Amino acid sequence: MSSLGRAVRIVLLILGAAYWCSLGSAFADVDNWEQFKRRFVSEEGRVVDTGNGGISHSEGQGFGMLLAVAHDDRPAFERIWDWTSRNLALREDGLFVWRWVPDQVNPTEDLSSASDGDIIIAWALARASSRWEDQPYLEMAQELAKTIRRNLVAEVGGETLMLPGPVWPRRADSTVINLSYWVFPAFQELNQIDPSPEWEKLIQTGINLIARARFGTWELPADWAAITSDGTLTQADDFPFVFGYEAVRIPLYYLWAGFEQKRVLRIFQAFWAATAKGNRLITILGLATNGVIQQENVLGYRAVNQLVDCAITRKSARFLGKTFVDYDDYYSSVLFMLARLAAEESMPYCLAPSEQAASGKACLEAGDTPCPLADPIPGEIEKGRLIVRVEDFAQVPASSMLRPLARVNMLTHAGDGSGRLFVIDMAGSIYVIRDKRVIPEPFIDLGKYRGADFLAEEREIGVKSIAFHPDFAKPGAPGFSRLYTVHSERAESNSASDETPTFPSPSGSIHHYDVVSEWSVDPTEPDRVLPDLQRELMRIAQPERDHGIGQIGFDPNLERGDPSYGLLYIAVGDGGDGDHSIVAPYRQGQNLGTPFGAILRIDPRPGSTEGAYGIPGSNPFATAGADVLAEIWAYGLRNPLRFSWDTRGDGRMLIADTGQKNIEEVNLGLPGANYGWSFREGTFAVNHADESEVFPLPPGDASWEFTYPVLQYDHDEGDAIAGGFVYRGRLLPDLRGRYVFTDLVTGRIFHVDANALTPGRSAKIEELRLFYNGAEKTFLDILNDDHRADLRLGVDEDGELYALTKRDGMVRRLLPMIED
Repeated sequence: MSSLGRAVRIVLLILGAAYWCSLGSAFADVDNWEQFKRRFVSEEGRVVDTGNGGISHSEGQGFGMLLAVAHDDRPAFERIWDWTSRNLALREDGLFVWRWVPDQVNPTEDLSSASDGDIIIAWALARASSRWEDQPYLEMAQELAKTIRRNLVAEVGGETLMLPGPVWPRRADSTVINLSYWVFPAFQELNQIDPSPEWEKLIQTGINLIARARFGTWELPADWAAITSDGTLTQADDFPFVFGYEAVRIPLYYLWAGFEQKRVLRIFQAFWAATAKGNRLITILGLATNGVIQQENVLGYRAVNQLVDCAITRKSARFLGKTFVDYDDYYSSVLFMLARLAAEESMPYCLAPSEQAASGKACLEAGDTPCPLADPIPGEIEKGRLIVRVEDFAQVPASSMLRPLARVNMLTHAGDGSGRLFVIDMAGSIYVIRDKRVIPEPFIDLGKYRGADFLAEEREIGVKSIAFHPDFAKPGAPGFSRLYTVHSERAESNSASDETPTFPSPSGSIHHYDVVSEWSVDPTEPDRVLPDLQRELMRIAQPERDHGIGQIGFDPNLERGDPSYGLLYIAVGDGGDGDHSIVAPYRQGQNLGTPFGAILRIDPRPGSTEGAYGIPGSNPFATAGADVLAEIWAYGLRNPLRFSWDTRGDGRMLIADTGQKNIEEVNLGLPGANYGWSFREGTFAVNHADESEVFPLPPGDASWEFTYPVLQYDHDEGDAIAGGFVYRGRLLPDLRGRYVFTDLVTGRIFHVDANALTPGRSAKIEELRLFYNGAEKTFLDILNDDHRADLRLGVDEDGELYALTKRDGMVRRLLPMIED
């Protein structure tokens, strides 16, 4: 399966979560549903298109059924379905007649079928079977889904297309399509009841076609288009060349399915924002002339418009809380109702705060529908028998008058046998510690070198990581004297080199840049770098202050000649913010087209390619195509702040991924692995409507091929994992071979048997006991702080452990209870 296809399969999980927790429940829209029935649904169940001569059509009947299920109105559903099956189920192939015309001797004289109507009816039947546990509805939905695939899906020029109807004229060089017939959320759910690669292929093709459908000055999709044999989209002969009543549904279905590519959505946002006249939006635009054919105050268009705005800005769409009592057009009203339903199911952050709180709470306490787990990981992590002595080692110069005194977040070594340690203060400096003494003049001073461009606020912004090339101490080798850093720069800053790749922000707005740079050491002064030789490798535009690049590093276990020797790993968060009250606001963890939520791997050496860095051919997605970032080595992560390799052991890579509201986890680093975020947190399913809720894994979960953690703990035990190391030093023999890691908020230090680390089987965790200044204490005791420890670990070249605390800017050693 292609990597893009794999990513699309993951997106199908969105509807799986909806099934678990009251699928399609419109919790706050009862009044609008009653209005809709009174105005547009006849006593016998005919959905009347009041703006189109009072006709009824398969699409409208399907929408009526869908909304009836959403509002748990089974009598209305059965009435609408009964009329539909009696009056439109007239074709021998099992599809539905597309139109019923009143005041006509034969209301269904035209027995043609329209694909979107068949799709929506099948979708509504599938939902009815789930809500009311009705087996006949399920069987009808499955049969109709199969019929749709047999009659309406076609392979044309390597593309899997949804034909507008079963008998559709195709010319030798082109096929007419309607992109609003790609009802993505329906495809996702039909794939649940009628598993087939064709649904996945349809989704892939639809996403690609929408990205390519650019017509007229505003580059909008057309209601009807033609696709040529070489994949080009053109104007469709014999159809109006407009952006109108059909194409407005494209962003609606796109968002409903969980797709939020900003470059797609901004086209609609920019068009409506620039052309609106008060509350009047353009409802029909001529694409050939850019001429306005119709501009109205239409409720449904405004609802879709606000849904698009909300997806980009994350500001609630207050207009969705209105009613359509003053509007009498069927199509406008049904668009409004569908936009409401899409927001409730896939975009709860677009609703008013009170509705957001209600949207994820409809879980049933009985039957097969699981509820959120009150305690995902029962039991407590207990203190084990192992105890170590904590000893003050070095004080980093204060960069603040108040706590945190120095934002020390990383300590490492150069692997050069010098015994030096390098410690980062995120406020701007990297210091050398030699013989337990911090050299006052910084090894690197980003605040000085980058001036006003450098940005260092609290949280995860500032100087973040340092990594020394494995050739650092090898004269004549390509990486000799070279090292790499990550730091933050202001949104207004620019790269000094045209070769530096810059990855765009997923939101369109830029809070800051994370910059990966190469430096060289001054040959006359080994405790300084040469600032003039700074070389930028990449910039990533970050939409928020948190969840950016956490760490960079080289695998220390490899020897020259190994294909992976000298490759730089870069851990990138998902671009979200720890203060967001929703899960993964930009949904980047499963997006293989961006660096967010992934471990990247590059060859950083100058001259490795014509650009700033090389991309190893052994990367798992190196040949996946233009839509997939070849730099990605693994993905599906939330905020991988730290990773390390087991040195002098089995050489495995361990990635600490900071959790949202429930689970902290450590994953085994594997090429091509998908760790599941934002559909998974640890070994649990995530409720996107409520960040505090996780669920047991759904049936058939193994088919999604997620790689699950080797250890995890819930927020009864801590708040944010800070990672650690497999201890291979000599001073603490009882810890040898154990992975030692910390929770940075509580300051607890944990350890597990490294040999027991197996994906999906969380190892038993014990807490390390600490002895400081003659008494057993916690790090909160040591710091005289009952709020936050800001604790991280580092190692020296011998593998011995050090503890770093931002609150007091201190580096401490972990030592045996009895001195040698």
